[in-house]
Amino acid sequence: MKKILVLTEEFCALTNANGVCTKAIVDALSQKNNVMVLSTIDSFENTLPSEYDGTKTVYQRNVWWEFRYDSNQSPVLQKIINLLGKTRNLLMKPFFPVGSISPIIRFYLKACKLHEQYHFDIILCFFHPFEAFIVGSMLKIKYPGLRVVHYMLDSLSNYTPNVKLLSKEFCHNRYIKLENWGYSHCDCIINLQVQNKFYSRSPRYDKFRSKMVYADIPLFKEQRKLDSYLVHKGTMIYAGSLAKAFRNPTYALKLFSALPDNYKAIFYCSGDCNDLISEYASKYNTIVAGGYIQHDLLEKKLAESEVLINIGNYKLNMIPSKIFEYFSFEKKIIHFYKDDNDTCIPYLKKYPYALLIDERDNFEDNLNKLLDFLGADSKTKYSEEWHKNFTMNTPEFSAKLIVGDNG
Repeated sequence: MKKILVLTEEFCALTNANGVCTKAIVDALSQKNNVMVLSTIDSFENTLPSEYDGTKTVYQRNVWWEFRYDSNQSPVLQKIINLLGKTRNLLMKPFFPVGSISPIIRFYLKACKLHEQYHFDIILCFFHPFEAFIVGSMLKIKYPGLRVVHYMLDSLSNYTPNVKLLSKEFCHNRYIKLENWGYSHCDCIINLQVQNKFYSRSPRYDKFRSKMVYADIPLFKEQRKLDSYLVHKGTMIYAGSLAKAFRNPTYALKLFSALPDNYKAIFYCSGDCNDLISEYASKYNTIVAGGYIQHDLLEKKLAESEVLINIGNYKLNMIPSKIFEYFSFEKKIIHFYKDDNDTCIPYLKKYPYALLIDERDNFEDNLNKLLDFLGADSKTKYSEEWHKNFTMNTPEFSAKLIVGDNG
């Protein structure tokens, strides 16, 4: 049994992808190990528990100069925080991508204090946030005997955002510099399978190959199956974020609006498409705007639904993590795509209960395909057979890599 300290940001998750993935891995690790979570928090809330689903959790509070803009704050406080934020961001430009030194120092000191008290065997650092990545490697320097694992839910150098006053080349080089430093001071680097080609092709990572292993989005896990009478017939659910630029629900909404009234497509989502969903919901009985709900409630809604909805990313090399959570429920999945390189398609082709709808095809043909799919029985006779396709997506697979059990 190992003693593990987890450094992360999003742990008490709503439907945030990184938070959901982190919680799944912590749950798997907790089955055979003693796990403590140290979490950074950008919140004014003082109601977070010291234990979350049985896991000892320590939260780092923001100090006053780190507070961020919140629409619920008074106008005066908003202006002060906005001014402080702009000043801090300007002063920190030379230290990019680090946005503030203070939380890193406090996070490091808190982690050191916990280690001196509990004598951990493993430090597990989830990226994001930067604090976890940096502090994990700082702990490796201070305590060489620790096993430090970087779990890269996002890539540091495969994507460079636009930053005001800084060139993209400068930002990219700073990401590479930070990545090189962090990878030099750790024992294991767990990358997601979707990034395999990127890391394999770049000679920059040759010196780190012995540390690199691969997992996949860790959300395929056994779910309790509800009795058929508890499943809401005709209910279809979308869960997660939406974005007009790359994950746009317009076509799906049009198709669902043409269904008979005994079907309901419910969207539990965040992003910039809520106005679009509300507009359709006001006009058609087959569409419901469900808003953004806590993840434990969302899991209950998914279990009670008959069909799950997924919308692929357009020209974006990212896999929506919820697709693997969907697989766990063994329900019918409707997937919308308009990009032949959609990253979900290879996984969905391994799943026996999926309908892939190409938005470029004839609308009436797609509507008929959808009606046939919804009307057909779904059998789960051979679940054990297709489950093998998603071994790398289980939290237990990631847990073995973290503790160093690669057998």
